[in-house]
Formats: sequence, structure tokens, C-alpha cells
Amino acid sequence: IALGSGEFEEATEQLRTAHALLENANHMESLAFCLFQAGDLEGAEELYGELLSEPSVGWEAQEYWMLSHYHRGQGLEERGDIPSALDSYRGLAELWRNGDEDLVALQRVRRRIAELTGSH
Repeated sequence: IALGSGEFEEATEQLRTAHALLENANHMESLAFCLFQAGDLEGAEELYGELLSEPSVGWEAQEYWMLSHYHRGQGLEERGDIPSALDSYRGLAELWRNGDEDLVALQRVRRRIAELTGSH
């Protein structure tokens, strides 16, 4: 609720507590997303990188793990690290290379790759 209301300091505090109490992909991704929304791109990128370093598939958190490629790419792109952003975007595009064409995240990541490489 705090994050949705734009109360980034409160949301960050609560999510840091949740992450400290129970370290898992759900809490890590939520904290990373909060930091991204609050403008802490470095903090968000660090957590997304940590999340991506430990593949989490076969349970509910796999969606967070998969989408972390896209969110990490956004942060890297905003910070001006285009080569790393492309690597992150391509990670998701490769994972979902056979995904349905109507997957919104896949459409977005393909669009970002095309725009950043000038191949659109």
C-alpha cells in the first residue's frame, strides 16, 4: 500500500524488513521494484543482479526471476549502460524465444532490443 501511495521511504523500510526476515525471490524482487520506483537505480540493479544469479524456476517466484531480466535492463538503460541493458534484455528474449507473441514482457523486451540496436 505504501509503494502504491508513493510513500517510498515507508515502503522501502517495510520491504527491507520482510527481505531480512525471509530471504526469497518474492521479497527480493519486491524490494528491487520498490527501489527502482523510488529512483534508487543502483540498489535496484544490484538486487535484480543478485536475483538473476540464482535461477528460481519451478515455483511461483519464477515469474519474478524471469521478469528481473527486463527490470534490470530498464535500470541499466536509465543509468546509460546500454551494452549491459541489452545483455539483460536478451537474457529474457532467449528464455522466452518460443513464447507466445502476445506476452507483454516479451513484446517490450524485443522492442527495447530493436530500438537500442537500431534494428526496428
